[in-house]
Amino acid sequence: MKNYLYFVISFIILFFCLQIISGIIFTVPNEQQSSAVIEEYASAENSFVITAIVIFTSAILAFVIQRWLVRKKSI
Repeated sequence: MKNYLYFVISFIILFFCLQIISGIIFTVPNEQQSSAVIEEYASAENSFVITAIVIFTSAILAFVIQRWLVRKKSI
């Protein structure tokens, strides 16, 4: 049960942080010229792809963190 809680908590925190970071990257461009390029990638289908990438990255990192916490507790 602890393993599951470690995974869920890690996943929620990582998903939230990565969504915030990706939102900042796509909405706060440094240059005007780059905003035109970013608008092309902000369509609905690409938005799903970005969300899917964030979900998979969060899941993988949460799994690694969960394994690390379990090993750290057993030592």
